[in-house]
Amino acid sequence: MNNKFVASIVVCTIYLLLIIVGQKLQVGAGNISLNDLASKQILIAPVVGLIFLTVVTLVSGWSREIGIVPPRTLKSVSLAWLPALFIVCFFLLGAVIGFPPEQTLLFIGVNTLLVGITEEMGFRGILLNGAASRFRLPAAIAFASVAFGAVHALNGFITEEFLFSAAQAVSAAMGAVLFTALLLRSGSIIPGMIVHWLWDFGIFVFTAGRPEDANVTPASSALLLMGPLLFDLPGFLYGLWLLRGIGKRTKEEMVG
Repeated sequence: MNNKFVASIVVCTIYLLLIIVGQKLQVGAGNISLNDLASKQILIAPVVGLIFLTVVTLVSGWSREIGIVPPRTLKSVSLAWLPALFIVCFFLLGAVIGFPPEQTLLFIGVNTLLVGITEEMGFRGILLNGAASRFRLPAAIAFASVAFGAVHALNGFITEEFLFSAAQAVSAAMGAVLFTALLLRSGSIIPGMIVHWLWDFGIFVFTAGRPEDANVTPASSALLLMGPLLFDLPGFLYGLWLLRGIGKRTKEEMVG
């Protein structure tokens, strides 16, 4: 089996273990959820994960391979217009509902930034690059996207909300297709990191503004379950469109 592919799986596995163990230790035995914790303090797990991935990238010399370079063209950056439109809507909804306190915004902003950077480095960077050295590009994208979705299902073991984690897994896999398309079309992982960060930040902002005493009805529970899927579906379809003809083009030919 290809050494780079094996190495990418090992690196991502260690990264995931750091995240899972770190989150479990920080949440502890209390009743606070991970989302609530993220709004009250800096999450240690993604900080450790970022340090680990950065060290691996520097030692292995993978920086350029995984896209830690400036986007090649301004036009390729403008391809992020659709997720940017959604992000603006998320923050506008947050403004209408009411932004959470400034301290909460600060913690959410920092934590979602850490998550956006590390997840893009780990999955769209290291894992996708490793898979592309073993499989044809379409198969590598499918593998990395499904893997990204699957690991989000592991959140169920932390939150004990397995149904929501399953929906989150599907949503994450769809989002992975869009982030991959932005990476391949821009030649840089940076646009995907920024979109990933602001997307998560925006969703946290407008959902955090929901009144704490709001009644949880079957309809609202269904909306919370299906909402992420509905938000990610347009981006998933747009990502597929950006990746059109990928089986006939190299990574270099996809840029633009």
